[in-house]
Amino acid sequence: MKTSIAVLALAVAGAIVPGAALAQSAGRISGAEAGNAERGREIFMDKDVARCILCHRPPGEKVGGNIGATLRGIAGRMSEGEIRIRIMDITKVRADPLMPSFYKTDGLVRVAPEWRGKTLLTAQQVEDLVAYVQTLK
Repeated sequence: MKTSIAVLALAVAGAIVPGAALAQSAGRISGAEAGNAERGREIFMDKDVARCILCHRPPGEKVGGNIGATLRGIAGRMSEGEIRIRIMDITKVRADPLMPSFYKTDGLVRVAPEWRGKTLLTAQQVEDLVAYVQTLK
């Protein structure tokens, strides 16, 4: 009961989506190979691909934004699946995020015709990004 009250309080505060406890992690995306951390770092740092670096600064890097959550020690705080769900569809764990959902096509509004039904990243790019973020201990 205490857990239910805590989840409800967080949902009311806008910290999580109601029912999000059921979607806290995700397994590897079907058809994607195991992620490659080097490629993931390139995706993270590229201002024309995922644009992660605009809002986040990874530990040890001299560049990066400070709008997004800190990534210092994230691999010690979150499992691979918890990292993956946040990259794929942050709305599964946050009601009103600033971060985009990189592997989501349903429920979107005001999408340009050329992007309808398409994800921002490929399945492999998501897996590579997850592999990189897992190195941030």
